Amino acid sequence: MINKNLKIDHKLKNELEFNKIIKILNENCKSEFNKIRINNIEVYKDEKKINYHLNCLDEFKFIKSFHEYPRFKYIDLSDCIKLLKISNSILSKDQIFNIYDAVNWSNSFLYVLKKLNFDFQNLNILAKDVFINKNIIKSINNIFTSKRILKDKASENLFKLRKSIQKLRKKITIIFNSQKKIYKQKGFLSDIEESFYEGIMVLAISSEYKRKIKGINRRQSKSGSISFIEPSGCIEYNRDLAILLDEENKEIKKIYSKITNDFSNQIYDIINVSFLIEEIDFLTAKNKLSELINGVKPIINLSKNVKILDALHPILAIENNKKKIETVSQKIKINDKERLIVISGPNAGGKSVTLKTFGILQLMIQSGLFVPVNCKSKFTIYDSIYTDIGDNQSIENELSTYSYKLKKMNQILNKANSNSFVLIDEFGSGSDPILGGELASIFFQELIKLKSQIILTTHYGKIKVMADNNVNSINASMQFDENKLKPLYKLNLGHPGSSFTLEVAKNVGIPEHIIKKVKKSINNKVIKLEDTIKNYHFKALEFEKRKKLLDNSESKLLKKNNLLDDKIKLINEKINHQKKNNELDNKYRQLGEKVSKLITIYKNGESIKKINIEFKKLIEKELNKKKSKRTIFKKNDKKYSFKIGDNVKIKNSNQVGKIIEIDKQSAKLQIGYANLKVDFSNLKIQTKIKK
Repeated sequence: MINKNLKIDHKLKNELEFNKIIKILNENCKSEFNKIRINNIEVYKDEKKINYHLNCLDEFKFIKSFHEYPRFKYIDLSDCIKLLKISNSILSKDQIFNIYDAVNWSNSFLYVLKKLNFDFQNLNILAKDVFINKNIIKSINNIFTSKRILKDKASENLFKLRKSIQKLRKKITIIFNSQKKIYKQKGFLSDIEESFYEGIMVLAISSEYKRKIKGINRRQSKSGSISFIEPSGCIEYNRDLAILLDEENKEIKKIYSKITNDFSNQIYDIINVSFLIEEIDFLTAKNKLSELINGVKPIINLSKNVKILDALHPILAIENNKKKIETVSQKIKINDKERLIVISGPNAGGKSVTLKTFGILQLMIQSGLFVPVNCKSKFTIYDSIYTDIGDNQSIENELSTYSYKLKKMNQILNKANSNSFVLIDEFGSGSDPILGGELASIFFQELIKLKSQIILTTHYGKIKVMADNNVNSINASMQFDENKLKPLYKLNLGHPGSSFTLEVAKNVGIPEHIIKKVKKSINNKVIKLEDTIKNYHFKALEFEKRKKLLDNSESKLLKKNNLLDDKIKLINEKINHQKKNNELDNKYRQLGEKVSKLITIYKNGESIKKINIEFKKLIEKELNKKKSKRTIFKKNDKKYSFKIGDNVKIKNSNQVGKIIEIDKQSAKLQIGYANLKVDFSNLKIQTKIKK
C-alpha cells in the first residue's frame, strides 16, 4: 500500500521550526486526543486530502463569521462512551449532561449548516454521520429542570418519596425548634445555638450543660467548649429520614440507570457526535493559529510552477507583532526550468530565515494549515523534503560540522528525486575553502541532475558563477544598504549578492592598511567578481528605490485622478440634478398652463361639470406617466430585486460578494476566490464597497 503521508522526523521539525507551530496548535486545543494527534501531525502528499483539510478550515472560518454559529465548548465524551459499552453501568449526573450538552451543540451546528443555504461541502462530509438528535434532548428536559435539578415527577416512586421526606423534615423542624426554645430559655445554648452534623440538625450546647440534655452527643468543638447534641425527640424521626433518603438515592440511581440504558441504545449516534466535537476542536486550534499569523488558503498547484508572494515566517511574524516590529515579506518563484535557487549575501542578512520561511510554509500547507502569504500564491505538493540547516555538531555521534554536512549531502544525493524539496544552508561550508569549494561545485552539478526543487544559501563565488551559467538555476540575493552597511532582509531574485566582508570589517574599525593588505593578497579575479556583484547590487538597489519613488508618484497621480473623477462626478450629479429641476419646473409650468386654460374657459361661461371632467382627465394622464416596470424575484410572498454585477452582502455576516449568476430563487456570488450559491432571502444590496 502506498504511503499517503510525508515522513518528517524530529530533527527536520526543529530545523524548520515546525515544532513551534505544533506548540501553538497544542496550546489552542483542549482535547487530549488532539494534542497527541498534533504532536504526530500528518503531513500529506495526497492532493485530495490537503484540499479537504484546507477547504474544511476555509468553510469553518466562514461559518464562524455568522451570528448564528453556536458558541463552542469542548466536551470530552471518551469516558462516557466507555461506560455506555459496559452492561449495567450507570452514568453520573455530570456525564449525562456532558452528553446532553454535546448533542445540544451538535444539533445547533447542524441547524446552522442547513439554515445558511451555503454549499458547505467539506463540513458536510465531516458531519455526514451526525444527525439532529431530539430524543436525547427531550428525554433529559422531561426529567430535569432548567437548573439541572432532577424533577420530583421524574418517576412516580420518586414523587412519593420526596413528598414523604418533605413531611418528615417539616415534623423534625417543628420538634427541633420547640426543643431549642426550651433550652434557650434555660440558658443552655451557646451563641451559635444550632448547627448540622451529617445532614442532621443539632443543638449547640455549652459543654457544662451537656449532661442535662436528652439526646445523642454527635461531636464537640475544637476547644471543647461546645457540644453538638441531637435532641431525643428527633432521633427516631432522623432515622426514618435517613431510610427515606437512602431510598431516594436508590430511586435516582434507577432513573440514571434507565437514562444510561437509553443512551446505550444510541451509542453510535453519541460516538459520531464525539467525533464531530473532536474535529471542531482541531479546526478551532487551526483557526486560532491562522488568526495569529493572518493565514490564508493559497492555490494548490499540481504542476511544479511555484509562485509564493508576500511570504512571512510565521514564528518571526508572531514575535515581531508582539514587539510591534514590521516583518519583511519575501517572494520566490520555482519551476521545472529554474528549479535551483542560490541565495547569497552578507552574514546576518536573513538568508537562513528566508530559507526556513519557504520550508516551514511548505510543511504547513501539506499539513492542512493556512499560511501567511498572498492568497494568489501557488504552492505545489512534494513527496519528500530534505534539509541541511545548522551545524548539528554532536559529541554523541562524534561528527564534526563538515562530516555531518557530507553525510547529509550523501543522503540527499541518494534519496532526493524530481518530487523532492531540498533546503541547504551554508552550502559547501565547514572545510578548506579551496578543496571544499571544489567539492561544492561537483555537488552543485549533481544536485542539478536530481531535478528536485532546491533552495540553498552560500558564500562561494564559484557557486554563484555556476548558478548564473546554468539554465536550471538562478541566483538570488539578500538586499543590503551599502551606504549604511545595514541588511534590508529582502530577497531579490535574478542576481547574486556580495558578502560585503571588507566593507563590514572597515565599518567595525579594522585599520585601512589591513584592508589594503587583504585586497592585495586576494586573487584579482575574486576582487573583480565581488566588485561586479556589488556594483550590480548597488544598481539593483537604486532601481528598487527609483521604482518605489515611481510607484509613489503613480499612487499620488492615481489619487489626484480619483479626486478629479470625484469632482467630475459631483459636477455631473449637479448638472443632472439641475436638469431634473428644470424638467420638473417645465412640467409644473405646463401643468400650470393647462390648469390656467381650464380657469379661463370656466370664466368664459363653461359649466363646472365639464371643467371637472377635463381636470380629472388631466390628473389621470399624469398618474399614468409615473408607472414603470421592474424585474422582481418572489419567494414566500417577499420580493427581491437583483441583477448580475450587483455587489451584495450576506445577511448576519461580514461577507461581501459580487453576483455572477442568477436563477429563479438564488444567486451565485464570487467572494474572493470562492464561489457560493446564496438564496435571495439571505442577500441585501451593498451600497458601500471597501477598497
